[in-house]
Amino acid sequence: MGFSDAELSILLIDNVGMQELNKIYRGVDAPTDVLSFPMMSNNEEYLFGRGQTVMLGDVAISVEMVMKHAGDTELPVEQVLDIILCHGILHLVGYDHDTFEKAKIMDAKTMELMKELGWSVNAADSLDKLCRWYQTSRWFTED
Repeated sequence: MGFSDAELSILLIDNVGMQELNKIYRGVDAPTDVLSFPMMSNNEEYLFGRGQTVMLGDVAISVEMVMKHAGDTELPVEQVLDIILCHGILHLVGYDHDTFEKAKIMDAKTMELMKELGWSVNAADSLDKLCRWYQTSRWFTED
């Protein structure tokens, strides 16, 4: 992603903690798998590549949701955790999935990051199955 001089924090919590965060910050009284809290403003983007470390923000992940997703999809827990972390990191650097077009871009970037983490992709691979399961673009219908 080109952010070699950036940091982020990762909080692994249970569903109770995630529900509390989701209620406070999004007004949704239910747990979710991942929440992102960006710290970088647009005017900090120029710091990348200039030898200064920039704090991207915080990613909170519900371990219970990761385990549930892994069980539901019969995929390795590590792979589910990685894709959810990638999703959270993408939110920290400005990606979103509030429209179908943005969701397709975010899905492609997620797949790219998963490959960079060493997960291989082919038609029979679990990553293909995982990425199809976690695609944000599937939340939309094309007109």
